[in-house]
Amino acid sequence: MGRSKKKTGTTRAKTKKQVKKENTIPQGKDKESEIKDVELWTGIKPEDRKKPIKKILLPLSDERASAYKSLEKKYDVEIIFQPYLNIEPFSLKEFRRQKIKLNEYPTIIFTNRTAVDLFFQFSEKLNQPMPAETKYLCLTEQIAYYLQKYIPFRKRRIGWGTGDVESMAEVGKERFAEHQPMLYPCSDKPNEALIEAFKKRGIEVVPASMYRTIYCELPVKPQDVDIIAFFTPKDVQAIATNYPEFIQNQGDILVATFGKRTEEEAKNLGLRVDIKVPIGKFTSMAMILDEYLKQWHKAHGEE
Repeated sequence: MGRSKKKTGTTRAKTKKQVKKENTIPQGKDKESEIKDVELWTGIKPEDRKKPIKKILLPLSDERASAYKSLEKKYDVEIIFQPYLNIEPFSLKEFRRQKIKLNEYPTIIFTNRTAVDLFFQFSEKLNQPMPAETKYLCLTEQIAYYLQKYIPFRKRRIGWGTGDVESMAEVGKERFAEHQPMLYPCSDKPNEALIEAFKKRGIEVVPASMYRTIYCELPVKPQDVDIIAFFTPKDVQAIATNYPEFIQNQGDILVATFGKRTEEEAKNLGLRVDIKVPIGKFTSMAMILDEYLKQWHKAHGEE
């Protein structure tokens, strides 16, 4: 009996490693060794910023604010939690107009959790259960594991990229190219870069709009804070639409971005990205903001 349990545990451990290996695009070099030679700050460094940091704007609701509360007390800053946009799901009638049968597509592409939730909600309401052999391709590992909320996690059915559409499309080509066309649950404005990335690899993608994004008015203008953070490209687009004057004149306001796509969107719109994550050992926005604030206080003798 003891041997049996030991074998099972070993098998599980190997399976988890195999899952990660199967979904990883070869990088050629160890990421940690590469990052040692990379400058941590890409814009205004903590020691070069003279103005104190008193206000930080984050596109998060209060329910997700717990990780940042300690920063307020630790560095005497005010953090304003306000989503830059709201999600408005399509009604069943609106979705039906597209005449899409969800369970007829061999592979489903997911780029965020909202799309996952709405996809399975529509699947249930329309009485279109997903076949057991359906494949799922996700933008990140986190989204892939979120699928466990709706389906059993099976490594042969689920693949994921590293947070950008090119890596996801490459995994799609390597693993699911024979299972197309692929359905792409998305907003009323699909990501054309995603569709193009798959197209150049010979994969047909069919957008299925399930929700629309509505940009919000903020309680404070971006130009009145010291740091503004962006978690998604849509966060950047929301600010660019509602506050074009900030995009035109960023000045000494620090911009922090999460993920490669968000950083690229900010730069494409002409913003200077000062703080980005993930980088090195810093994997979350809370961690990188903590490090920037710590270095600023140290550089200005306010430890």
